[in-house]
Amino acid sequence: MSEKRTFMNERVHCKDGFNFSCQANKGAYCSPRRDNAEWYEEVEIGYPSVSDSLLDEYAEQAGDPCNTVYPYVPSSTVYILIAKHGGIERGQVPRGVPEFGATHYNHKCRLGFEEKDQS
Repeated sequence: MSEKRTFMNERVHCKDGFNFSCQANKGAYCSPRRDNAEWYEEVEIGYPSVSDSLLDEYAEQAGDPCNTVYPYVPSSTVYILIAKHGGIERGQVPRGVPEFGATHYNHKCRLGFEEKDQS
């Protein structure tokens, strides 16, 4: 029996050392809020290594910027954030994040990867 699974993107590490989680799936604060969408207009950012003013307005807990989630961040803002920090060194972003999404997205998610039960 095959079962579709939600895949988590690898943490994004920028060339200047800045890093953060960037997710989009049915359990994340994103739009559309579903797994394997063709394109995400907004994504969830989480737990950045340092505070960044580009994210301030989205913080769930403004007083603790490195230990909070940033819901519904526009994909275009994520692109600007990554560019501001020198680009992606490693990690993955959801489809919809301009330019970087074409080269650093989760391929298993893109293909609707199905993992077969081995039992």
